[in-house]
Amino acid sequence: MNRLDTTLPSFWSNLSFLSQCKLNLEAPTSAIQTSIDFSSAHLLDDIFTIPGAGLSLKSSSFLEVYATSQSLALQLISATRQLRVTLQPTNTQEFKQFRFFCEAYSAAFAPKDFQPDGPATPELCPCCLDAAQIRIRQLAQNPLTAVLAHSASSQIPLLVSTENEDGCLTIAHTPKNVLKKDEYLVSEGITDHIEISIRHLHAMRLTKEMIDGQKHQSLELLSSIGKTTGRISAPADLIENAWEDIFSRRDHCYEIIHS
Repeated sequence: MNRLDTTLPSFWSNLSFLSQCKLNLEAPTSAIQTSIDFSSAHLLDDIFTIPGAGLSLKSSSFLEVYATSQSLALQLISATRQLRVTLQPTNTQEFKQFRFFCEAYSAAFAPKDFQPDGPATPELCPCCLDAAQIRIRQLAQNPLTAVLAHSASSQIPLLVSTENEDGCLTIAHTPKNVLKKDEYLVSEGITDHIEISIRHLHAMRLTKEMIDGQKHQSLELLSSIGKTTGRISAPADLIENAWEDIFSRRDHCYEIIHS
């Protein structure tokens, strides 16, 4: 594993040589796996962005970047440990160029067994920890589980995003399977996969907004300190009153904020 030098602006602009690649974006309380096209990527001031793919990263935050030649993977880790972005090219014609890119920006070799730390999971106080255990046990009654299951059964497309001070990613996601993995609520699509930590999903806010000129209902996911960590949106005309019915139930432990 090599550590790469990201201090040169050309590092970010040269990432656009990638076309299709697998992307795994991990935040402290969620993760999104999808495919993304880097060919339109560009750096504007301090923001590395791919507008058509919904990805935006604060480049100065990512001082730790590691490359592994065997698995052809690039790991970008923010200094605050709020994001880890892993890229793997899928176009075999770009494998050679990927290796050349990693060699060109190589700054140091990491120790053989070195594994960089991922996102830092927030600590919970004792009272919040008790509430978190209840949420995990009641995951089947969780309103978010019902929202994703309704989308899966009705084939309703969603916009799913995760966001923090180091960057954000928004993808189009239509759930196919909804399941539990330890403390995580998992939604699997055809080409993408999202995971949300129920332990840290303290509250939700239901809002209405316009996205690309179309009315949407949006669900903001809130941490124990009231911070928005993600958002799930659906066209209002497709879900009608389904979300309102789900959140009006009394078989869950959540506070639903309407705004």
